Parts: sequence; structure tokens; C-alpha cells
Amino acid sequence: MRIGITTYGSRVSPLFDAAEKLLLMDVDGDQFRRRGEVTLGSLGPALRVAKLDQFGVQVLVCGGISGFFRDAIVARGIRIHAWISGEVGDVLGVLALRYLASLPTATETEGTSPILAIAAEGPSLDAAINSCPSRCRYLLFVRMEDMQFTVHKNEERQLGGRALYNARLIRENKSRVLLTGRCGANDLGILSAAAIEVVAGACGTVREAIERYRRGELTATQPSSPRHRRRRRRRKHHARGAE
Repeated sequence: MRIGITTYGSRVSPLFDAAEKLLLMDVDGDQFRRRGEVTLGSLGPALRVAKLDQFGVQVLVCGGISGFFRDAIVARGIRIHAWISGEVGDVLGVLALRYLASLPTATETEGTSPILAIAAEGPSLDAAINSCPSRCRYLLFVRMEDMQFTVHKNEERQLGGRALYNARLIRENKSRVLLTGRCGANDLGILSAAAIEVVAGACGTVREAIERYRRGELTATQPSSPRHRRRRRRRKHHARGAE
């Protein structure tokens, strides 16, 4: 699938009608490949819309868009994601997460028991739980029914800030639940956007954490809202000022 993103510098252009550039990206699942950039400049309405057809755009991502352009583009069979703002890289990340969230689990496709993704220090059920999923050396995928599991080892170059990478790996292994020691707000937001339930607070070995999860002693961690995060930062600031 080919998408076109109207851009202004590194950000999504605020208005399609006056956008200077159109970034072309080919999409395969959650993978994006840049295919070039088209200059829209001062093109008239008809030529501006025709450019989308000329370069095979199937989905348009833009900021605002007038009714005239919206109707003309939809009439050509092109889908529109309008009123999008922010850095282009962030927008592509959101699109990738939406795709990952749509992937089925093992239970949905094979009728088997759920598969748990577990951040671990080693490649066995007796390995210790890792305290941070973005920095774990191993991800174990354990089928709860019979404790059969597969192992993915993160290479050194993959460690750190890898929430999107982990989200892709977890969903591709047909899991929807991650057990870990703790999870930062940014990682939690990314994993939750990919429809992955993050269960923080796990400790001990992988085997012990699974048993605690079975007994209902471990529950999902909910991402906090930006408002709550701002409140926590203010409380920390006031606490430091009072010292």
C-alpha cells in the first residue's frame, strides 16, 4: 500500500490545500519504505489531486483539508486520514502501532491457550524476570496451557528504547500480554497502543511470575494520562523545592 503524507519540513503540513510537499511511503504491515517526495508547490486544485493518482497514492495523511479537496480525493477511491499533526516519524510510528494492534493472537487464530510474552534475563523458565522490557536481553513466549516456549534474544545493538521493536515482536508471536518487572510511561504508552496488556510488578523467575499471573496476583498496568504525568512532575518539583 502506498501512502502520501503532506509535509512542511519534518512535520505534517497543517493544510492539504496549501501543502508544498508530498512524501511517498510504501507500507508493508508495520514496515515503511520511502519512495520519494513530490513537489506540489502552487499547483491548481485539479493538478494537485491528479498528482495523488499519478503516483499511486492509496491513503492520504494530512492536516486540515477543505471539503472540495476531500470530495475530489474520495471520489478517486483514495482514503483520507485528516487532522493529523506532529512529526512525520511520530505519525508513522502511530500507523505502525495501529497495524500491530490489529494482528490476531494465538487464541483467536489457532484456538490454543494464551501466549505470554515475558522480559527475562536468560533463555529459560528459571531465568530471572528483567526489570525493563526495553533493555531485556531475552523475550520468552510461553504458551500457558503446557508451558512450551520459544526464545528471542535481543542483540546488544537492539537494547535500549526498543518499545516499538518489542511491540512488533510480541504481536508477531501472537501474544497480547507482557510480563515484566516495571515499565516506563513511554514504553507503556507504545505497548498499550499496540493492544498489548502490560503486567508490571513481576519478580522472581519466569516460572514463578507465570504462576502468580495464573492466580490473579498480577494485574495489568494502565497508562497514565498526560494530565496525571504533569501532576506528578509538579509534585516532584515542589518536593525538591521544600528540601
